[in-house]
Amino acid sequence: MSSRSGVLQPVGDRGGAVSSSIVDRDTQDALRLLEGVVRSVLSHETVQLDDEYLRLIAAVEALPENQNGADKSHTMRHLRELQDVFRCARRL
Repeated sequence: MSSRSGVLQPVGDRGGAVSSSIVDRDTQDALRLLEGVVRSVLSHETVQLDDEYLRLIAAVEALPENQNGADKSHTMRHLRELQDVFRCARRL
């Protein structure tokens, strides 16, 4: 697949088909799946946000704790705690 102006396009001499002499069967299957995903994504309409949702976003952004200069030091503490959890995690 290649990208032109942000849109993925299938590549190959047969509209995206990949010759079996170039890649193995697993790779061909993976490429076929990816081409299907790209077609599916491109077929969906753009998400439209309604006015109520945009008003709610504006209200959250206007909260005092979301303003420049507000104390956000707790976020670093939470990040360190989360890193500690993952550092101590063991595979079961």
